[in-house]
Amino acid sequence: MRIPVSGFGLLFYFFLGYGQWQNTNFPVRADIPALLVIGSDLYAASSGGGVYRSSDNGGAWASLNSGLTDKYVQCLAVSGSNLFAGTLSGVFVSSDLGAGWSPSTAGMPINSAIECLAVSGSNLFAGTYSTGIYRSIDSGGNWTRMDSTAPVISLRAFLVTETGLFAAATSGIYRSIDNGLHWTEINAGLGNTFVESLAAIGSRRFAGTAGGAYLSTDNGDNWTKVSTGLSATYTAVPCLLAIGNNLFAGTPIGVYLSTNYGSSWTSISSGFAAVDYIEALAVNGAALFSSVSNSTLDNGVWRMAIPGVEISHFSNRGLFRSPSPMREKTGEFTALGRKVPGPVTKGKAPHIMVFRARS
Repeated sequence: MRIPVSGFGLLFYFFLGYGQWQNTNFPVRADIPALLVIGSDLYAASSGGGVYRSSDNGGAWASLNSGLTDKYVQCLAVSGSNLFAGTLSGVFVSSDLGAGWSPSTAGMPINSAIECLAVSGSNLFAGTYSTGIYRSIDSGGNWTRMDSTAPVISLRAFLVTETGLFAAATSGIYRSIDNGLHWTEINAGLGNTFVESLAAIGSRRFAGTAGGAYLSTDNGDNWTKVSTGLSATYTAVPCLLAIGNNLFAGTPIGVYLSTNYGSSWTSISSGFAAVDYIEALAVNGAALFSSVSNSTLDNGVWRMAIPGVEISHFSNRGLFRSPSPMREKTGEFTALGRKVPGPVTKGKAPHIMVFRARS
């Protein structure tokens, strides 16, 4: 059985009935903070192994590290033919979707650790570990620090919507309605302000925190906890992904799905060999992908056939620009992020109630 949902773009049929997670045998053992789909290609950012691409839904992976002098990649973003990678020492840009890389750090402090990236129209945003939010209006050629109202410490994720740009940080959620020039803290109702991920479905905004998932129906002015069915012990929600009316959550013990805007959640973790910390989620065609931290034997990128409904799925080549009214209807928004807490070191990241983007 399949259920049609009207929309615009490329149609993929999501059939009722869950598959099981299968390991794609990612070539390096490392944290994988970010996954990104461009056209039919799946990109993975690894912390220590650089950037990889699969053109066959994880069947084979190719290393894309030429010129990438810092292989501790925390986040990815795309704008046109430019692919951006945020690393522990700054931003790198590839004008040929990963074949070659060059630094893109003019205007940033030396060795800025980049935790999240987002594209909104002609604006490219970078969230750092300790020096705030930067914006580039020339595809990463030059960067400008946003004003003092922006969060400074440990940015985790961005969300681009038609009603503004949202930033998640360890101090809460912030919103800008003027392309990042000014920011307003919007934490009313948040029981936990250690915010790790963001997503949107239509006018609904979702936040994943160290203490569970939250929903706002008034553009972030107020938040309500929506964690029924999620673990009461391992409460962190490191990543969120909205596809159509389906909301996926990555947690320290697997992947969960909500089909009712977070009112209830169901585990969809069958196939994993262990209790796994999920760092990133992405959809490519009729497959859902997740990345598992290197704290278990299941380390790597995993794939599962998606159950549910037929939806209208946009090419991710355009996903990082300002969403159109139709994307507002289907829930297609830029939601990128990641990061390790505490001092940034080039090594294994801690995995205690923390999350890396995404879109």
